[in-house]
Formats: sequence, structure tokens, C-alpha cells
Amino acid sequence: MSRITTGPAVRGGLRDSLSGARVGKAGAFPGLRTLFARRRDASAPLSIHTAQLPILHRSLPATDPAPVPFVARDGVPPLEMALPLDWDQDPHGDRNWRAQLNMVRMADGHLLGFEHTGDPRFMRWPVALHLDWYDFHVARGRSSRYGWGDMIVGQRAARLAYVLAAARARPGIASLFQRRRLAVSAVAHATRIIDINPVRLSNHVFDDLVGVGALEQVLPPDPWRARIAAFVDFHLPRLFAMQFGEGGVHRENSPAYQSFAIGKLELLAATGWFDGHGIAALLADARKAYRWFRTPENRAAPVGDSNGYPERKVQTTAPKETGLFRAAGYLVRRDDTGANDPAPSSYFLFMGSAQAPFHKHNDDLSWHWHDRVPIVTDTGKYAYLTNEARDYAVSARAHSTIEIDRRDPLPSMLGDLMAHPMGGDLLRHVEETPLGTLVSARAVHPRLGAAHVRTLLYRPGRFVLIADIVEDLPADEGEAGEGQPPEARPVTQWTHFAPAIHLAPRGPMRFAARLGDGRGLDVRLATADEGATAELIRGALEPRRQGWASEAYAELTPRDAVGLTVPGHLGLSRLGSLITLGTPPRRLGWTRQNRLRAEFADETIVLTPDAGGAGDRPLVRLRPPPAPTG
Repeated sequence: MSRITTGPAVRGGLRDSLSGARVGKAGAFPGLRTLFARRRDASAPLSIHTAQLPILHRSLPATDPAPVPFVARDGVPPLEMALPLDWDQDPHGDRNWRAQLNMVRMADGHLLGFEHTGDPRFMRWPVALHLDWYDFHVARGRSSRYGWGDMIVGQRAARLAYVLAAARARPGIASLFQRRRLAVSAVAHATRIIDINPVRLSNHVFDDLVGVGALEQVLPPDPWRARIAAFVDFHLPRLFAMQFGEGGVHRENSPAYQSFAIGKLELLAATGWFDGHGIAALLADARKAYRWFRTPENRAAPVGDSNGYPERKVQTTAPKETGLFRAAGYLVRRDDTGANDPAPSSYFLFMGSAQAPFHKHNDDLSWHWHDRVPIVTDTGKYAYLTNEARDYAVSARAHSTIEIDRRDPLPSMLGDLMAHPMGGDLLRHVEETPLGTLVSARAVHPRLGAAHVRTLLYRPGRFVLIADIVEDLPADEGEAGEGQPPEARPVTQWTHFAPAIHLAPRGPMRFAARLGDGRGLDVRLATADEGATAELIRGALEPRRQGWASEAYAELTPRDAVGLTVPGHLGLSRLGSLITLGTPPRRLGWTRQNRLRAEFADETIVLTPDAGGAGDRPLVRLRPPPAPTG
């Protein structure tokens, strides 16, 4: 926990602190008498504007000052607002819904309406909400799970600061008694962010910084200006270093959060409160990197906690850069395969990023492929719910990677996850060869007592060839009690296809489909391990969930999942797959030299996998095509 204390701080429980600072006891908080003594000036400009607040872009100015229901997002029933409100309610079992409620977002339209019209009636609903929130947590002695969480307190603090600034500057908004209660709440919010909440340097801290920046505009300069400046100067550089890595890539393992963090940088810049911290240069790098995470349909690649919403038509605004992008464990290749589309039609992303525990799925070494249409896709975040479907969406078996012993490599409990070592940049080798883009990466899973090395050859518009090596770690390299297992266990290579693709068996270790544009799709599997099996699963719930994609919030859509399973893994297993567009290959198999051999009518490719050692590297060679028969 990082904490700055540059002035008097509230040390006890927040309720006790606030109870000692009821109206008329301004001395309980530093500077509160000065704050109460300020008088309204109807001609004075507001010290804060809505452009400096974390208001959603979709919010529109209210046209009626009357209270409105709370709508967290489309598809969720509105909550009729009747005060006093239960701020700890959870009618949908939805963490995101509860967080938004405690951010007091339902009054954003009223703040905009006030700023557009100057009509004080628009501010009475926001005032009532912020006072009710204060009364719930102090006067009524209640608590809410999401009331003081990081990001939530920062978002609410910024709105509270605006409400207080408006109430001080304009008559007809709040009574003296109400303004004093708002002032006490403002001090409590600043104290909570600076002195009480741990600073974990996740993306939530952006909003906490904006919150204290807004509060600085309405709190007495002495002592708050120095305290807030010290807090910002200490944490903002550390936040930037934790949030952004090589090339301006956001480190929370999800392309959608690259966009989210860009929005937060834009807000920091727009406030004017954080000049001198290099925001402009970082913002430029982050925007440039984000273009590589946009698919041909101009949406964020559905990796990690990114939305898996339905594909849209190719847009003329989609990024047109072609070539190879590598940074912070991500590998992206975008190509124009001659589809005559307004944007490049072939897109490939390899997930070798394990930078931080935030928004990280069990998706190490997974991949996403789009060629005119989606082919191999990720599951998407599903929703921030605590249920079996969310557990599936973040699991290894929901991604195009290896599943070991039907378990996940990452712990599910947040506290354990925060302490779990992250691999960082998992890429080992990237090379452009005449045969395609050659990639190798290694992920170590101490909880499973195993390491996974994936070698991949990608040729745009044609195929993806994958060689997986799963090797048990020495017993002393696994976690205590969970190192090298004494008995055999299953290892499965999963590949997940877009919902529009319907595969059918075409013999042992082979599946095929016809795409909507008439091209054939062929899937071949290979392993030298005895007893291996192949399965095709679509929309299954038993014996466990498999074959689903999230195409809308809190919804799952059936899709094909192909699994190659070695049931008796003991120490070392090799699994291979070949996904081909157009003319199918003749065969796929492992050689006695442990190389993966893919035979096509016009060429034979031999892939020597990266074995994962310090001096190992992959190699791909072209052999003469097999002699014609007959």
C-alpha cells in the first residue's frame, strides 16, 4: 500500500471521522471553516466544468429537471429512484451495475442540463442524490460494498466537486445546511483517496486522480493544495509506468482497455490539472498502438476483457496500416489479401502478453484470426458477474490455447491473483520468412507444474500451423503442493471458431466447413502421444460448459470448439494443428525427429518447434512436394 501524508489525516473509521465533523463542528477537518465561510456569487464562473468530469460520451443534457431512473446500460431494467436509496442493493448480481450506482452517474444528464441552460432546478436532483449517499453511509450508519472502492470514489468525488462548486456559485441550488453537508462529504472523499484507500496503480487510479483534482478546485488551499499536489506528483508517474509499456501499449491485457486508458489520458489532459507530466507524448504513443488492435471491422480485438460483440461491416475508417506490429507481448499482422475491401482484409493477433493481473484471462499464447470474415476468435469478457458463465469466459478452455489437467493457470481469488507472478512479454522469437511469419513463445504455469511452448507459422490468406510442447516443471519450480504431479493428467489443445462457422467431422483428427463466401476451411490435428482423441463441441453445458462466445453483455452464443486431448500426459506432450483456407492439405503429422510436417499438393513444410530452452529457436523449412501417386 502506498500512502502520502503531508498534513492532518483522518485516522479512524470514516464514519467516526464524519460523525465528529457534523455541521457546526468544522474544526474536525482542516480548512473546513474557511470552506463554510465562502459566499455565493451569482456572477462568478464555475471553478469546474462538465468537460473535466468522467461523464460518459453517450450522456445527453437533461431537458427536464425531474428525477430520472438509473439505467446502467442497454438491456438492464431501469431502477426507479426513490429516496432514501439503498446504495448497497444488488438486484442483478452485477458488480458493474453496483459500481455505476455508487458513482452517481444517473445525474450526469442533469449536470449537463445545468451547464447548458444555467437553470438551477437541474442541480436539485444531483444535490439530493449526493446528500442521500452521504446520509446512507454516515447518518444512517450503513455501508455498501462498492461505496468507497477505488475508481468509484474518484468518479463520485469529481461529480460531488462539481455539485458543490455550482451550489456555492449559484443561488437556488442548495441551502446553507445542504452546502455544509456537501462540503463535509467533499473533505471525506479527499481524505479517503489520499489517506485510506490503497493505491494499486490499476486503471482505477486515473479516476481517483481526476477526483482529487476536482476536489482541489473546491477545497481550501490550505492544506489541500499541497496535499493533493504531493499525492499526484508521487502516484501519477508510477501509474503511467505501470499502465503503459513498450510502444504505448496498455498493460492490462485487453485491447478494449487500451481504448479505455486512452480516454482516461484524454480526460487528464482536458482538465488542465495535470500539466507537466508528459501526457501528450504518452497519449500519442497509446493512440498509435491502438490502431493495431483494431480488426478489419474496426472494433477492438476481443481479447481478455474486451467485448466480443457481433462483427460489423468493414468501415472506411478502419486502420489501413499493413505489416507487423510487436510490442509488450502482442504480435499483430495486418495484410491486404486482395479482397477489394476499404481496409486490409486479413488480421492476425497472437496473445503473448501477461503484463499485470488486471483483466487478465487464462489466455496465454492464444490467437485471433480474421480473413475477410472472422475465423478463429476469442470469447470476449462476457460480463463482470460472479457466476459460472463468467468463470468459463476467463478459463483456459474458453481460449485457443492449452488446458492442463482441466485447471486454469491463474488463481481465481483476487488476493491470490495479485500475488501471482506474471510472465510479462512471453514472445521468444518473431521472424518474417518466405514461408510466413514464424513465432514462438513460452508460458510458465507454476500452479500447474508445467510450461507451454507454442511455435506458430502464419501465412495470410492461407493457413496457421501450430506446434505445442507441454513439459512438466521440476518439482521445485511448481508451487508448494502443486508441482510436478505423480500421476498422468490430460492436456488439451483448444481452438475456438467464430459462431457463423459450422464444422463437421471429415475423418480421424480432421474437421471441415464451408465459409459464407464459398471458401473451404480445413482443420487437421496431430500428436504422437498414444490414446489421443479429437472432439468437436458446440454450445455444451454438460459435463462442463464448452463452445460458447460472448456476443452481447451477459450473453453467450454457441460456437464450435475443437479439442485435441492427450489423456495421459506424463512429463512431455506434443500437439499440432493446421487450420487452412482454400485447398486442404494432404496430411499433418509429427516426424521421428519431433518436427511437425504439413504436406500440401504443391509444397511440404517442416516446422522444428522451439523447445523452450535458453538457446533454442524455431525453424521452418520447405521440402520438395510429395511425389504424385498413380
